[in-house]
Amino acid sequence: MIATARPIEHGQAMTNYATKDFRADIVKVNLLTEDLPPIGMWDEMVLHMNRFKQKFARKPIDKTSIRIEVSPSMNESDGWTLDDWRRFTEVFVNELDQVTKTPDGKHKNLVRTNIKNSQYFAALHYDAKSGIPHLHLVVNRIDK
Repeated sequence: MIATARPIEHGQAMTNYATKDFRADIVKVNLLTEDLPPIGMWDEMVLHMNRFKQKFARKPIDKTSIRIEVSPSMNESDGWTLDDWRRFTEVFVNELDQVTKTPDGKHKNLVRTNIKNSQYFAALHYDAKSGIPHLHLVVNRIDK
């Protein structure tokens, strides 16, 4: 498995990309209203961010979202159903929230993420050049 995560400023553009204009399967929606279209999910995240604008007025958060890509190996994910991908997403988020240092040891005592208590959605893509399905998560950095 391989995963990358980065804070981003372009959450709306990432929402459009992750959902591939409705061509990706949404496998997990966390702390967002179910069955919203992609832009509705993004709008709900923005509403939540706006509630905290005053709190962060002195030091605004420019990169309001986290973009995560995660891809298990083909052997690992072969034959998975959407429920399997949902469970995988939940396990991955729980593990990511426990990380306190980088694997190379260069960054120790990292502040843990709180993604399980944040608004996010996970979209499944099948279009990788490798043929391996992979997930895109768009996470609101302002947790609940």
